[in-house]
Amino acid sequence: MSRLMTTHILVATLLSGTLATLCGAAERSRSLSSPEIRTALTDKIISYSPPGWADADISEVFYSDGKWIGTYYSRGPIGFSGRWIIEGNAICVTPDANAIVSKWFSGSRCRTVWRGGNDKGLSIEHLDPRQAPSGPLVVSISDLAISSR
Repeated sequence: MSRLMTTHILVATLLSGTLATLCGAAERSRSLSSPEIRTALTDKIISYSPPGWADADISEVFYSDGKWIGTYYSRGPIGFSGRWIIEGNAICVTPDANAIVSKWFSGSRCRTVWRGGNDKGLSIEHLDPRQAPSGPLVVSISDLAISSR
């Protein structure tokens, strides 16, 4: 077998393995339905950070009464608030007019929530649409102590 043919076979084998891995990852990941989003996020705190960004961490809280509060960790923690609802199969937030995040988008921002991977964790796009090209980010979720309001 010629060296060129061996190289072509090796490249084809590597590509097919990569494609199989990517397809397998896509099969394990799925978007949540409205009821699943409500169950997963109501009275919960989610936190996430895009890779490579030291100043774009976000924590968000989704209260059962529709109140939405959060913290943007930039040059110090900056709080924000607003309202949240579920529309279609997405969680939509509308910041208060004076909230820093109201400068990132106008009106509401709706995001799909995904469940995927071997650990069945959740992921969501960053609240700031400028960070969205990095794709869904894995979130850490913790229960909210109702008395903390």
